[in-house]
Amino acid sequence: TMRGADTAILLICPSGTRQYTEGWQPGFYYLAEKLKLPIVPASPDYNTKQVRLHEAIVPSGDIHADLALMAAFYAGMGPLIPERATPVRLAPETAEGELAAAPLL
Repeated sequence: TMRGADTAILLICPSGTRQYTEGWQPGFYYLAEKLKLPIVPASPDYNTKQVRLHEAIVPSGDIHADLALMAAFYAGMGPLIPERATPVRLAPETAEGELAAAPLL
């Protein structure tokens, strides 16, 4: 388990799938916010054949502002299969009311 661990890394794919979706699911953000963990956006860039890492983003509580930082990081990166690349935004079916009411831990 992660309880009592000195170091742990949790990798989550916010789109929740390997297929195209209209946006990211917010669970990764609220989990990081609740546990007071930084989010480190990372991705292989198939244009440059490099793995890119962003500096840690500490959730501010404003998911839209923090997603804008992540979107800027991912802009211009080459996905392996471009037609499956999910835009960095909240999935349309994720209503703000649902976000506020989502149970955490």
